[in-house]
Amino acid sequence: MVPSYIQTLRKHIGHDLLLIPSVTGAVTRSDGKLLMLKHSETGTWVFPGGALEPGERPADAVSREIQEETGISAQVTGLIGVYAGPEFEVTYKNGDQTAYMMALYGCEVGGNEVLSPGDEAADIGFFPANSLEELPLSAWVHVLLGDVLAWLNTYRVS
Repeated sequence: MVPSYIQTLRKHIGHDLLLIPSVTGAVTRSDGKLLMLKHSETGTWVFPGGALEPGERPADAVSREIQEETGISAQVTGLIGVYAGPEFEVTYKNGDQTAYMMALYGCEVGGNEVLSPGDEAADIGFFPANSLEELPLSAWVHVLLGDVLAWLNTYRVS
């Protein structure tokens, strides 16, 4: 779902490139599996996340996005990193051009594990970390994956 403030901006700039601050969560559960969703528009697998709303704190935004997209309640455990670059540029089917600056958070399942896909998810599930490369991943997920795996190994040891 496109936030209303971005819809308003698009009325002024059309399909031109728009830089959007965003968040995504590497959500793990006790067995170490990671939550992934298959994006309904692209067909690629991604970590759940999305754009910040005006005035919203990034850690709150990632919890909200995870809940909206998957039905899972997640607790943020820490910031893994902040990313941008050509892999984070997307041209949507409607022609909108977007460049994301993405804050990646480590998260853990906070109780509810009943998966309930939102509008943006064609499918969702938990996957072993060592099998993620077998999925058709979005280009930006490949950029994050090494840091996610390092965080996961550190997180499980702690």
